[in-house]
Amino acid sequence: MGLTEFTFCARFVIMHIEWSSEKDKKAVLRLAQQNRVTARRMNAIKASKNFRDIEHPSTGRAHFLKNDLAGYFAIDLEGKTRPARLICQPAGDCRQDEQGFYIKETVTEFIVIKIEKDYHKK
Repeated sequence: MGLTEFTFCARFVIMHIEWSSEKDKKAVLRLAQQNRVTARRMNAIKASKNFRDIEHPSTGRAHFLKNDLAGYFAIDLEGKTRPARLICQPAGDCRQDEQGFYIKETVTEFIVIKIEKDYHKK
């Protein structure tokens, strides 16, 4: 389906990231070269075991989205003054609870759908 670039081993567990767009993948790599916050957050994703590991603000504040983006989640790449977020879709063998919410510990791979500056202003 998409472009696979990052597959990282983190102590016996693999976090797998697939990119739906070569352009977005290159844009994130450029951001990481220019911005320490983005570089640190991408490294945190590399070292993570699952979604729970990237929820903390210092690691990207990963959070599930609502309304028209329900079923997706966002990861903050930059600080508050220059917001950029990865919009991602869980992939692989993720499980959901009775209410249809993803069980965060089971999200170990995802597809980056796009980069957005601010999805709230639509």
